[in-house]
Amino acid sequence: DGTGPDIWRASVRVFDARTSLVQVFDREGGFGRSVQVEIPGVGSSPDFREDGSVAAATSGHDGSMIIIADAAGAKSAAFGEPIVPPTSFFDFTAIKAEIRDGRVPDAFRNGAQVAAASDGSVYLVFQSEPQVRRYDSQGTLLWTVTLDEPALTSARERFFRKNREEQNPSAIHSLQYVADAEVVEGDLWLLLDTQDQTDGLLLVLNATDGTVRRRITFAGLPNTGPFAVEGEKQRLYMAPRDDASIIVYELAMP
Repeated sequence: DGTGPDIWRASVRVFDARTSLVQVFDREGGFGRSVQVEIPGVGSSPDFREDGSVAAATSGHDGSMIIIADAAGAKSAAFGEPIVPPTSFFDFTAIKAEIRDGRVPDAFRNGAQVAAASDGSVYLVFQSEPQVRRYDSQGTLLWTVTLDEPALTSARERFFRKNREEQNPSAIHSLQYVADAEVVEGDLWLLLDTQDQTDGLLLVLNATDGTVRRRITFAGLPNTGPFAVEGEKQRLYMAPRDDASIIVYELAMP
């Protein structure tokens, strides 16, 4: 009938951030169904679980970091502690002052994205904090890790430098540690934002405890965009920023 679990397992799902509408297509491009997500605060990068539910980061606006919408689009769960108490409005003057003082503004610190695993667990990846968390399918925190990478230090320094050099009083440059995140066979693959580095860097975090299982370096390609990994982990596809092309990497097995 087009509503059972198989439509979610073998499907392509498209999320419209403006309307919060999810459209479901089969692998041949045929339209299956659409679902209206009726939850305020759903971010622009939600992830989909195999049962058709949607996991999304909320920046802590409702006191939690992650909300789950069921396959019908209704809110079914919320969990995860914010880094700082969420702000109700964007205080431009306070943000500028915090940057001048060498602090990442509180308005940025809850920014995050999610990546869902096939077992229903959800990874939470912060964008301006070097922190990654994993929650089980019921919302219980399994582990938290703090990433310690030179690329993250460089991104932080670039954030302060660009904002101090900015002559436009109405402009603020953002801080983004992670360019993309995907779950591959349970582990979390993180593509770091290395736009001012020589090479690109992808970290593979162990699903069990968040330790770095593998480091993949992309020589001469620091400014990379979204990526996807082939099922057998032998090939990786990347879409460079500002370039209408796809780059294919052959992955040597660890």
